[in-house]
Amino acid sequence: MPKPDTILELACLAGTMVIRCGGETSRAEDTVQHIFTAAGYPDSQMSCQPTVVTLTLVGGGERMTMVSRVGPRTIDMSLLEKVNAISRSFSDGKTDADTALMRLRALAEPKPPVSLKTAACYAAATAFSVAAFAMLFGGNAADAVAAGICGMLVSLMQSAFSRLGRGFIDQFLVTMLGGAVIGALAVTADLLTDAVSVHRVITGAIMPLLPGLALTVAIRDTIVGDLVSGVARLAEVVMTALALAGGMGAALYVYMLISGSDIPAEISPKSGLTLAYAALLLISGFAATAFYQLPWNAPKKAVLPAAAVGAVTYAVFAALDIAGQRYLGYFAATLLASASSSLLARRLKMPSTLFLFPGLIPLVPGMGIYETMLCIVRGETVKAMTIGGEVLICAALMAFAAAMVGAVTGKHVK
Repeated sequence: MPKPDTILELACLAGTMVIRCGGETSRAEDTVQHIFTAAGYPDSQMSCQPTVVTLTLVGGGERMTMVSRVGPRTIDMSLLEKVNAISRSFSDGKTDADTALMRLRALAEPKPPVSLKTAACYAAATAFSVAAFAMLFGGNAADAVAAGICGMLVSLMQSAFSRLGRGFIDQFLVTMLGGAVIGALAVTADLLTDAVSVHRVITGAIMPLLPGLALTVAIRDTIVGDLVSGVARLAEVVMTALALAGGMGAALYVYMLISGSDIPAEISPKSGLTLAYAALLLISGFAATAFYQLPWNAPKKAVLPAAAVGAVTYAVFAALDIAGQRYLGYFAATLLASASSSLLARRLKMPSTLFLFPGLIPLVPGMGIYETMLCIVRGETVKAMTIGGEVLICAALMAFAAAMVGAVTGKHVK
């Protein structure tokens, strides 16, 4: 039987790395519980939060506690899959505790800064992704090009700031500066040519910066009883939204001040779901989701299935939205994405997060968040609160749908 301190360190390191590379706190606790149970300590206790992991090993006359600070968090889907594979291998009895711990320690070693080649690849992937998002949200080729340029610059800024290694403060600054750059370039492109729509460019380009998915996770954590995690993530969402609103709001305000013209908040929706429009949704949704995953370092065999989930999910939402059932669209599309992700996870023996997070990205209410910021800049406080409330309702419906599927299929697919 492995030493208790080895099991405790193994479980603590696994839980910490799950959160550090973008996994949910409930997934981290599930991973820790599997390790403790496989090692013969099923009564052990754990508390995994976005910033700290606290574990107490109980059993066999032992009672030991370990606390680990999570540190800077990012999204690294490949690392999450590797941690999951090590946990699964130990839980299935295929790997002993010492070997599993050694493999996790190797994965936890600090990584070198992003190389210029990798940064360029991430920038290109982000450019293609936001260009496809601009098309997905009703834009034309000119909107896609302008959004792609914005996305590329924001990605390069993210890579530059990642070298500083200061965690959330860098994320805050990148979000604020990115919002300002996107807003300035969007209105500049609109001034240069009538073929560009400020709204389409912005809603496509801000997708990598939006906290919509984090908001959904925060509400879902609260729904399932993880109150500390839910409140902590909600605070992070608020700070990110404020940074994005501050940067973009400043750019749009300067534009309106200098030009003396206003930016209308309304965009006419599509009149109907034709076959050609449905094909455009599927193609652009697939491309947007596929390229979006590359900066997340997603495992290769997960990219295409996750992209398919994202494309079909948004097509279902769009069909219901056009039919006047927007709220039902968010709920039904999230149910579909969650169920599909669970099935793919079981089929490919990978974490469901690898398919669920990318699959939900197209559903992030980017237009609502953008219009809320625009109304604040215009001084329309009541309208901003109304639109912001609708965004919260959409995020809550998504969280509730994901929680429902999780309750049916089990907390997580290992």
